[in-house]
Amino acid sequence: MSRLQTIINSLAQVILDYGVSQRLKTESLKVLLKKPHLEFIEALQTVINDGTKDYVKRLSLLNYLLFEIKQLKPLVDRDIPLREEERLLVQQHLQALIVNIQLLLRTSQSTEVPITYNKKEERIPGFMRGIMEGYYPCNSGHIIEKAFLKPLQLSDYEPATVSSFVEELLKEHQQEIAIPFLSKENALLTSRIVDLQETNASLVKEKLSLESQKQEGINSIEALTHENEQLRKTAKTLEGENKEILLTQEAILKEKAELEKEVGVLKKEIQALRLKPAQVRTYPHPLAYSFFGGMNGLTSLMPSILDEESKKSTSPSFGSPLDPDE
Repeated sequence: MSRLQTIINSLAQVILDYGVSQRLKTESLKVLLKKPHLEFIEALQTVINDGTKDYVKRLSLLNYLLFEIKQLKPLVDRDIPLREEERLLVQQHLQALIVNIQLLLRTSQSTEVPITYNKKEERIPGFMRGIMEGYYPCNSGHIIEKAFLKPLQLSDYEPATVSSFVEELLKEHQQEIAIPFLSKENALLTSRIVDLQETNASLVKEKLSLESQKQEGINSIEALTHENEQLRKTAKTLEGENKEILLTQEAILKEKAELEKEVGVLKKEIQALRLKPAQVRTYPHPLAYSFFGGMNGLTSLMPSILDEESKKSTSPSFGSPLDPDE
């Protein structure tokens, strides 16, 4: 606990000690400090309410102290250093509080000191008893001097002295809080760095894997491109061959058609020949003419020759008649 935190907590001790002076049964500061902030404030408010039922003159003082506790304690109890605006707020409040308390200790009970806080002015009676009581602090003055002012160990309460003192308190507090805070932050950052290094190693490994997959993909694309090119060349070759085959087929079909046409003509001619055998003239062998001596002999022999030729053509030894399909 820093000195700044101790000084802020001493304001709560003033309220508790005042309650004890009014014969109230209160919890110790050590016990109260273990409670959540709201419960801590509620406990102090209860002491103030019960302790001022019969004597309201110190209600304004105790409310002033409780207000400063509400303003300052949540800031100084955090485990992180104060931001600049927070540091200035603590400095202003604590410096004004010290000066105001010292002023009340030098002011008679019969005189009220105007003190502005929480955007309003409150008039708080002084702590000093009159000449008849020997000019010494009243009960409230004695409690606040013992619990709050003396631990400060200030040689004087001039504004410049108080300002320097509060600045030193804040500097000590910031350093004291900063060391464990920075150690914790450093541990967190170290852990974060380790995590990032592990993540980076994982990402590098993943990157290498992706690059390998990428290269495999490129190789596959190149292979497929080459294969596709070969297929295109083959297709082009086959296309050329197919054209040649088609042209050959067309020529064959054309030739076939011509042949079929010629065969048809030949068949017709053969058929025509079979249907008209009488139109075929048969001439005697030249030897026969000379042998029989003249045209008379040829004329006399024509029937017998024709009959003989007819017999030969139908004789089994010379085969069957001409087949119409041959």
